[in-house]
Amino acid sequence: EPYNAVTSLIFTFFGIVGLLYNPTKEWRFSVLTSVAIVIGIGSTALHSTLHWFFQSLDEVPMLWFNSVCCYCIICNDTPKSASKGKADITAIIFIIGTIGLTFLYYFWQSLYMVFIMVYATSTGSLVLWSYIHIFGKDSHKNSVHEGTLKLLAKLVFCSFFVVGLVCWFIDMNFCEYLLPFYQYTNGLTLHVVWHLGAGYGGYMVTLILVILRASAINVPVELNWVWHIVPIVTRKEVKKE
Repeated sequence: EPYNAVTSLIFTFFGIVGLLYNPTKEWRFSVLTSVAIVIGIGSTALHSTLHWFFQSLDEVPMLWFNSVCCYCIICNDTPKSASKGKADITAIIFIIGTIGLTFLYYFWQSLYMVFIMVYATSTGSLVLWSYIHIFGKDSHKNSVHEGTLKLLAKLVFCSFFVVGLVCWFIDMNFCEYLLPFYQYTNGLTLHVVWHLGAGYGGYMVTLILVILRASAINVPVELNWVWHIVPIVTRKEVKKE
């Protein structure tokens, strides 16, 4: 699956970008973007070999990614200068929970729907929380970055759900009808579009979490664009009067 293997690297690419641009300098975002890098490597290996082990190296980090996102959500308002006891306990709970989830994955690996249900549930929770913070009752807390957050949220919705998820669903359920086209194009499947949409959307989610966290701990940040398509969040220079 050459096209699927190559496009899987979009996760690694955006993971590296996010790792390089971490304006809050917190380990939570270093971990989150590192997991994205692992997703890309695992997905590339899977589509290059179609081996079950690399399938797990693709899917398990997806659960890890959502787990770290949930941690970022719960600890978003934790003061950076405050006692780290509460944050450390929360981190330990998430680490233990993630390890347990990994063991459950390997125990039920043959039941693909279990993975889909867990991933869909955690993703849905992230979307709901993001909506509340960006468009709902808590939106007033981020008035400084309101326009930026709404833009990123729209990019997540369009790339991940409207484009990526729709193509994944069609590819999963109508593959036999699309097979002649796939064979004619030497493996150019709709799964390729899923990789691009999910990779781009996942990176937008990371940026949203970074901006919300920066706003909570009063770190001035701004959104910049590289090549007019790759957004990065950088620390904003505050002019001294």
